[in-house]
Amino acid sequence: MLQFGRNHGQIDAAEFLDPTGNEWHLAQWERAFLSALRGGCSVPVGGHAVIEGDRLTFDGVVLSVDGVDQVRGQVTGDLADAVRLGNDLAARLVEGGAQDLLEAARAE
Repeated sequence: MLQFGRNHGQIDAAEFLDPTGNEWHLAQWERAFLSALRGGCSVPVGGHAVIEGDRLTFDGVVLSVDGVDQVRGQVTGDLADAVRLGNDLAARLVEGGAQDLLEAARAE
């Protein structure tokens, strides 16, 4: 599931689909992050993004099914590099032990 929130105003579909807009970059980041983790609706993966100017900061987490164990990480970089940032954070989480949590979640 993909959800976007803003702290000002509403977003319309045309703005969301604009490949030069912030929301487009966030969607690309999210898709890269989940794809690299082979994540989806059946695994406990989450994240929170903040855009300031042309910079993206993203906090990501992979949790155990019971929520007790977790692996967290953060990346910051140029908004235009959203896909690379998503892949980089996923790789860091896997190196930190997220793969074990993901495999356990998929086995349930």
